[in-house]
Amino acid sequence: MSHKSTKTAEEKLAIVLEGLKGGITVSDLCRKYGLSQAVYYKWRDKFLDGGEKG
Repeated sequence: MSHKSTKTAEEKLAIVLEGLKGGITVSDLCRKYGLSQAVYYKWRDKFLDGGEKG
């Protein structure tokens, strides 16, 4: 069964920006928010490619 994200675009953006800002590893960031690294990188790439649409 698939677990769909319940995070809003604003929440995703905040998480991505926290990761881009540095000061925390992607591994720790994902653990903090209960994400896989693949999900984080997918969100990051969407935001970098298309702004806040991710």
